[in-house]
This record gives sequence, C-alpha cells and structure tokens, in this order.
Amino acid sequence: MSPRPKTNPRRLPRQGRSKVTVEAIVLAAAKVMKQYGLEKTTTNRIAEKAGVSIGTLYQYFPTKEAITSAIIDKHIDDLASLFRPRILEAVGRPFAESIPSLVQLVIDLHAFDQKLHRILDEQVTYLGKLDRRHQASLSFQKIIADDYRSRPEQVRVRDPELAAFLIVNLTDHIVHQAVNYHPEYLENDRLKNGLSDLLRRYLCPEVE
Repeated sequence: MSPRPKTNPRRLPRQGRSKVTVEAIVLAAAKVMKQYGLEKTTTNRIAEKAGVSIGTLYQYFPTKEAITSAIIDKHIDDLASLFRPRILEAVGRPFAESIPSLVQLVIDLHAFDQKLHRILDEQVTYLGKLDRRHQASLSFQKIIADDYRSRPEQVRVRDPELAAFLIVNLTDHIVHQAVNYHPEYLENDRLKNGLSDLLRRYLCPEVE
C-alpha cells in the first residue's frame, strides 16, 4: 500500500493577511480543478490563478494534495452552512411531510457545485477525509433524531436514531447513484417521490 500523501498545511495562517492569502489559494485551486480536472491541476497553475508566487504557495501547502484536502474541508463547511437552515425547517414539519423535504435537500446537496463535488468525492478516501465527512453527516442525523424524539405523538418511529441514520445515509447513497448513473430518475421528481414513499412506508407505516 502506498503511503498517504501529505495533507496537513505546512503552516497555519495567523494574521489577517495570511488568512486572505490561504483563502485565495484554496478558492483558486477549486477553480483550476473545475477548469482542467484534477490530473492537470498543478501548483503552478494554482499560484498563477491565486495571484501569488509559487514560493508563497509552498509556504502554506507542501503538496497539491494538501490544497485538495483544504478544499474538501471548505466544501463540507460550505454545504453545512448552506443546508443546515433547510434541515431545521424540514424537521419542524409533520413526519410524512418532512421526508420529501429532506430527500429534496439531499438531491440539492449533490447538485451544489456538482463538478467540484464529483472531483472531491473521488479524493475523500485517498486523502483520509472520510471521518471529516462522517462528522458532518452525524450532525445532520442528530438534528433529525432530536426532533423525532421530542414529539413522539406526531412522529411514530420506534427508533429515532435509526430513522435519522436511514434517512441521511440511504438517501445520500441512492441520490449519489442517480446523479452519476441514472440522471433520468431526477426528472419530474421521480426519484424524490419514489424515495420519499419508500422511507415513509418503512419508517412509519401507519402514516399514509
């Protein structure tokens, strides 16, 4: 097994100017990756796009993989900030109504900056970012489980944690497959309606 590439930054930015430089490098790298693809993305192209010297880039990032790792972190944080309010809004609805909202949310997650999303998704395991992504998933699961546990008279699921786990992970996997291999299922809400019905019937068969 080949050793895992260096993904930790060479040095952490502490001053405002340094933080601006690092942010510029990360944003530029994401743009270069979308334009050229991961294979043809080089640190020279990233530095040129960011408007910094290659020496400045290497002050903060020892490898292209370290920059990619930083992009993954930023992408996860951006998704969490953007979609957390929607999750909170969805779980406040009656159970049967909340399911389609949550399914649509996952579909929208996969559609967000889709070209970059696909590039990064292929690098998550290689760069050791599975735990980072898993923690983001757990935070969403907790929101759902806490909501279901707080109103058992409305949400008739026997196991709130399992319900939240299934909603997030089953939906994420199925949507991922559809986006990559069966985009026709995303048309006219076919996937949304079918998956919502599946989850409703399994998690709360009494609700029709």
